[in-house]
Amino acid sequence: MYKKSIFTALIFPLLAYTFISKAGNQLRTQDRVLPNGKTISLAIGNLEDQLVEAVVNPANEYLSHGAGVARTLADFFPDLQDLSDKLPANKTSFYDSSQQVICPVGTACTTKIYTQPKNPRISHVIHAVGPRGNDIGRKQLLYNAYRSSLEQAELNGISTIAFPPISIGIFNYPLHEATEVALSAAIDYLSQTQSDIQKVVFVIWPGDKRFDEILSAYESQIRMI
Repeated sequence: MYKKSIFTALIFPLLAYTFISKAGNQLRTQDRVLPNGKTISLAIGNLEDQLVEAVVNPANEYLSHGAGVARTLADFFPDLQDLSDKLPANKTSFYDSSQQVICPVGTACTTKIYTQPKNPRISHVIHAVGPRGNDIGRKQLLYNAYRSSLEQAELNGISTIAFPPISIGIFNYPLHEATEVALSAAIDYLSQTQSDIQKVVFVIWPGDKRFDEILSAYESQIRMI
């Protein structure tokens, strides 16, 4: 269940903080190292360029990768849509109980990438379906989408994973609440489970028209939690 855990509230002020800036390629990262040695990072750049084993696609229930980050990932991984289409559509839609979908709201599913020469470190795309801003129970649904993504990573032996912001685009989820949920879900999972995941990266694309606002929201959450 979504809540800001006592563990999170107590531990976060004790976490180590580092800031790295490299003007040559506009690399900026902010890292939080938990007492167990695991890391939560905030990075500026392209999701598909991250040095991680899995990237998260903010998807819809049907895994139709036609716009936004999903389209960018589908262009970067040429077989992504075909592989997604092969996943079984045998779950009930959150919005229409008469419809069968691949990945309902608040859950995640995984596509293994077989041919990917541009960034060979990435072996999996995890599709996380977040709620819309007007959905009842949106905070719990968003928390579940993040947690389910981390569980999928765990099941696939992944130790490093990168997330873009989920649901804040065309789904119109309030930005500051979304960033709070994102960080809480990651911290709770890494701190409170016997996880093999070593690093979670939140990636902000510098070309986003709301870039400054999004970056500020994530930075504020890192400072406040």
